[in-house]
Amino acid sequence: MIGAFLAAVSIVVGYAAAFGWLRIGNGQDVSTDDKLVRWYGTKGRKAVLTVAKRLWIAVGAALGSLACLIVSPGLVWLGPPKKPVTAPVTVTYRQNGQTTAKASLCGTITAGPAPQRISLRVTDGPATQTISLPASWVEKIEPTKNC
Repeated sequence: MIGAFLAAVSIVVGYAAAFGWLRIGNGQDVSTDDKLVRWYGTKGRKAVLTVAKRLWIAVGAALGSLACLIVSPGLVWLGPPKKPVTAPVTVTYRQNGQTTAKASLCGTITAGPAPQRISLRVTDGPATQTISLPASWVEKIEPTKNC
């Protein structure tokens, strides 16, 4: 957000320095060399300093925007990791792989011992156990509010 703002400031201020939005002469006639030299002697130096200041602001804003673009992926990548979500689920599965014998368990999914298995942490009263089921037995996994 800050990087985008600084980029916009850099564009606007750089454009103002390069192309105007700076009224040269404020309506004064500068059509001849003498009139232009007279204007430059009174107001032109201030205009040149204003253009230089705007260019410095534009460059600073562009560098700030670039710094934000460089730092933001690092903050995302190296920032603190999020804790895994441990929402309870109900797992419906076939007992011993048989299609006629179905059962369900409620618990939280944990990292399994093998990629072809689903581990479920089930709490039954004060005891907590981890049950590992073959993934081929599982018919559906549904989120639930509590077990």
